[in-house]
Amino acid sequence: MKVYIAGASAELDLIEFYRDRVVEVGHTISLDWAHEVRAHDGEGNPRDMPHYERNRIARTDLVEGVEQAQVLWLLVPEKPSIGCWVELGYALGIECSVGRLTILISGDTSKSIFTAMADHLFPLHADALAWLKAKR
Repeated sequence: MKVYIAGASAELDLIEFYRDRVVEVGHTISLDWAHEVRAHDGEGNPRDMPHYERNRIARTDLVEGVEQAQVLWLLVPEKPSIGCWVELGYALGIECSVGRLTILISGDTSKSIFTAMADHLFPLHADALAWLKAKR
């Protein structure tokens, strides 16, 4: 399956760890946004970047990442984050309108009422990974 991993760019090591585990169990990543963030010195929201470039990155995340995925996995961030919640909202819109995207959420799912709309909730990221492994 194609998996999009949403999470905080401030927790890049965690995102990359689970990205690598998802690939190890046999899935593909629809878009490796962590690579893009690393290219910008770990900054997920480079404020000095030109508008057109910020627009390109945001659209790519949604169109090539979320839309092309079969599974969106949100690793609920412990650090402040905005982008991953936008991606979750976008995924929920896809799920509600066409019903072809499975949504997994792991971590502190009480951070938003919208996590209740996910297909599967897991208290631990490792539990969500185990679910993905079983679907291989």
